[in-house]
Amino acid sequence: MGVRNGVSTLIGLICGKLMIHNGHRRGVLMNMTAAEVDGAKRHENQFHVRVYEHKTTVKYGAAVLVVSAREHGWLLRFSALRATLPGYHRQPHTFFFTAGGKPIANMGLLLSKAWRACGIGEWVTAGMIRSAVATYTWSTHGEVSKSTVSRHMTHSLQTQAAFYVLDEAPANHQQARRLIEQSLDICETDSPESAEMASA
Repeated sequence: MGVRNGVSTLIGLICGKLMIHNGHRRGVLMNMTAAEVDGAKRHENQFHVRVYEHKTTVKYGAAVLVVSAREHGWLLRFSALRATLPGYHRQPHTFFFTAGGKPIANMGLLLSKAWRACGIGEWVTAGMIRSAVATYTWSTHGEVSKSTVSRHMTHSLQTQAAFYVLDEAPANHQQARRLIEQSLDICETDSPESAEMASA
């Protein structure tokens, strides 16, 4: 496996994991910038990455990607590698980028290939992940929880017609991640050691 293929697989695995736990569209991860990752705010034992460019920014404002201390550590380690990757000399605007220094427009395909190469699933797509998160979360939780998850995913409910949404409290974004994890039975707990490593 060449360097670029290895990097593509790593990006696909990281993005797939973050999509499962947050339910965001692939554009959130595709457009996420290095500055947004660097500016992640800690809330309890998790970090919030605010991504300002995505499909429904005008309606919902920034998408908040809630990452565990372990996942935040992965992002920090990848951030440290960015300067060594092909395409970095072109000063890419996005956190993840192609060998040409451009945003990864085919994020869904990259995710599918990475997961298939690692034996996780045949042709799992970003859309399938988002659809599964919404379906399982909405079928197992009440209206208040549905609304919390929907706002977090920057996805509208029929009754939600506000043009701008006020910033959700950090606790609501973390609750949305917990609800998604409960629905998919993938609850994780970070050890105190990983939380300490992430804050170091």
